[in-house]
Amino acid sequence: MTALACLLLLCSGAFAQQQQQQQGGSKQKLPDRTFGVHISGTLKVMDAYGKELEKREYICQRVCDPANNSFTEHYMSWIGMDTNSLREWEVSYELDGNDFTMSREDFYEGTGKLTGRAWSWDDIEYSYVDKDGLTFNLSGEFSGKDCQRAAVVLDKQGNVHRLIEDNSKVVTEEDYAIMQALYYRIKAGYN
Repeated sequence: MTALACLLLLCSGAFAQQQQQQQGGSKQKLPDRTFGVHISGTLKVMDAYGKELEKREYICQRVCDPANNSFTEHYMSWIGMDTNSLREWEVSYELDGNDFTMSREDFYEGTGKLTGRAWSWDDIEYSYVDKDGLTFNLSGEFSGKDCQRAAVVLDKQGNVHRLIEDNSKVVTEEDYAIMQALYYRIKAGYN
């Protein structure tokens, strides 16, 4: 290789690197710390024909851990001021790129896919079979101010058993704390 060819090769490599840095680089910088997101939503459960069976309010605290390629969602939900309707659960997600496995202790395990920029994904799609043999298939928006997701629940024979509509939004830590206080107030019987 001539000296001129070497010089041109070095210059073109340096130019490409400079262009990449100016354009934000092709590799995305991932967050290097654990961070949380607070979510408030409404889950509407319907029969196979769309008749509403239950409308449940919920809050969720999503704790993201990019260093370990995982995140966890802790949910608290209720219906009106009914103490018997209170539910809490946690879902853990282990990531492999945009693919993930998910689990809720002693209830289900599933798989799914996220699309969009890592740790700020746009959409989610997943499927799991619960302990009763029902198959849940959900897809929709994952992050942003207002998210809409829909699920179809199939029975063991593959027939539509339930339809689920999930509407949620990101809320401030203060708003989350207020809704969490409401949950604990209902739990304590102060309704």
